[in-house]
Amino acid sequence: AGSMRPVAWCQFVLNRLVEADTYYSQLLDMVPNEYDYMNAGHLAWCLGNRQKAAELYLKSIEKRDGDLKAFLVAFNTDKVFLLQNSIDPREVRLMIDFLRIRYHENSAQA
Repeated sequence: AGSMRPVAWCQFVLNRLVEADTYYSQLLDMVPNEYDYMNAGHLAWCLGNRQKAAELYLKSIEKRDGDLKAFLVAFNTDKVFLLQNSIDPREVRLMIDFLRIRYHENSAQA
């Protein structure tokens, strides 16, 4: 899995989304870490599946022991790649708002 991560990320950054999808699918079948979930979320979103992206982002937050702030720092670092893949900046803000709401709902239930 270790050598697949940089290859998957490079494929995504180079806008080779179909190739990246192959790698991220394999990574998610192994023992994914918080970055695997987040990056697979970016990819799903860029491929047009916003719902799957949100689910993967929530799993990334879970893998960070619920540290939403750490997730958002990493997410904002990657935002440029979402914008390069035609994700509307308003959609990015909506996704962040959605994740904040879901995170607060989940932590209130715990």
